[in-house]
Amino acid sequence: MGPHLQGLIASMESDEDRWLQVIDSASPEQSVPEPWMAGNDSSTMNETARLLKKLIIIKIIRPDRL
Repeated sequence: MGPHLQGLIASMESDEDRWLQVIDSASPEQSVPEPWMAGNDSSTMNETARLLKKLIIIKIIRPDRL
């Protein structure tokens, strides 16, 4: 896994309930946990890049939504 998604698997393992909400949600785009992005210096992360990362996660977890 590339550096841009570093911490994602650890987040899924440690915060399983929140990730299960993404799977079960009628609007998963609104419920993707973002703490896993903190290692990528989210203070300087471009808003477009942040949203793109969320869409990638939605595509992986909920292909029916994209």
